[in-house]
Amino acid sequence: MSTANWLRGMTLALAAQFVAVTAVSASPLINVSAPLEDSTATVSIIIDDVGHNRRFGEQVAYLPAPITLAILPHTPFDQHFADLGQQLGKEVMLHMPMQSIGNRASSRHQLDVDMSQTAFMAKLRDNLDAFSGYTGINNHQGSRLMGDADRLDWVMAEIANRNVFFVDSRTGLRSPANSIANRYGIATSDRDVFLDHDISEAAISRQFDRLISRALRDGHAVAIGHPHPETIAVLKRKLPTLSQRGIAVVPVTTTIALQSGDTLFAASTQDVMEPRPRRRPAAASTESGNPLLREIGDAELYGATQ
Repeated sequence: MSTANWLRGMTLALAAQFVAVTAVSASPLINVSAPLEDSTATVSIIIDDVGHNRRFGEQVAYLPAPITLAILPHTPFDQHFADLGQQLGKEVMLHMPMQSIGNRASSRHQLDVDMSQTAFMAKLRDNLDAFSGYTGINNHQGSRLMGDADRLDWVMAEIANRNVFFVDSRTGLRSPANSIANRYGIATSDRDVFLDHDISEAAISRQFDRLISRALRDGHAVAIGHPHPETIAVLKRKLPTLSQRGIAVVPVTTTIALQSGDTLFAASTQDVMEPRPRRRPAAASTESGNPLLREIGDAELYGATQ
């Protein structure tokens, strides 16, 4: 299946989900099936590390916007949130654990550069099969492994058979991940802004404003945050203000389509819109200059709660 056809099918399916949820949810989603030409810019917001904590994860899932849930495999509530995300019309990703520089905050489920190919592939497939219902993958930590072209080739060869997209969380300086993914025909994108590497509402609010500035400059932007109470509080305040500024929150698949220039969105299943003109590529961000930036490990996550 071509990337264009995959994106077209994904965005049509997601648009249908959002329309359905808007009709039944007590906290309606922003109607992302509205024509995107009414918007000045779009943002995609990925919340990583979902799956350990039910209470905070559900607060994220019920936010009244198409936030993307990136769920850690083999966590107490991984399938719960995959199912809930689908029910609420949220895009669901698998947040793949990968080795960081210095192996900080390591996890027994992470992919390591010193694994044999046999052990590596067994771990990769075990993670990929941990829960169902996801449409994309991004890296959890990974500043070490995301720089290893050979291991990334193993990853992309496997996920190419699973019809998913890949987002580089950009926890390190540079990574060949997207170029390798493109070689396998995998749709890709990158993180532009970390919302909560400094966990305070004031700092998160400033990062959210950076996200908006980036989106207004480039037409679209991707943010990554985490299910911290501070992050949730800022999103609850800020998300309702975006429509007044002509900014739409969209699934990651829509951002990928905007970046690629493929047909991207449907106002209905019979009315497929043409893409907006491609924007000039943005200058490289210096935000990931520290290769250890925000490598969040299991010990830093909230304990499993009901």
